Amino acid sequence: MNKKGISAFNQLMAFIRILLLIVVMFAIIFLINSGFSFKVNTFDAEAELFIQQIVYSKALIFHDNDIGRLSPAIIVLDKFASSNAEENLDRSIHYETNRKVAAKITLLDFDGSRYRKPSLGYTPGVPIDGEPIEDNIISPIYFNEEKYNEWQGIRAWIPGPGGVKSKQKNIFVLIKDGNQFKKGYLEFDVIIPNS
Repeated sequence: MNKKGISAFNQLMAFIRILLLIVVMFAIIFLINSGFSFKVNTFDAEAELFIQQIVYSKALIFHDNDIGRLSPAIIVLDKFASSNAEENLDRSIHYETNRKVAAKITLLDFDGSRYRKPSLGYTPGVPIDGEPIEDNIISPIYFNEEKYNEWQGIRAWIPGPGGVKSKQKNIFVLIKDGNQFKKGYLEFDVIIPNS
């Protein structure tokens, strides 16, 4: 082989080596960047922490005064249905000045329907003398109701500031109504704005 052929072959091989080097360099940069995330998504942790704070707060759960024990996941119906349930909830969950969470909490029967307070002497919904009886449905309670109503209309798919994320979760509880315990669920609808 002559010198021109060797020179052309070396130039071609140098060009291929440079192309291969560029491809390998971009592959390494891509792999490094795919391993690092510059966004930290704390929504699931925040929502779950809020739900657990409610389930373990004195605002709704059964507190045995004799032994000083709180019984998580035993909801006292009188506390849930009282007129100051939302105020008690506000006092039991501590957020500094900026409340970045809002929630609607609904008490459900074991079959998934809204919980009805048992009436004395008759069954709710069964007519007496042909007239329907008004059901004693327990209303949901809200944490930060003003923001909940404001954020409820915002679509969850809006990314970045201005959007919100929502989490729905049902937790099995026992409902203490007087001396009776009934199976039920607490339905949470937690809304947290994107930050």
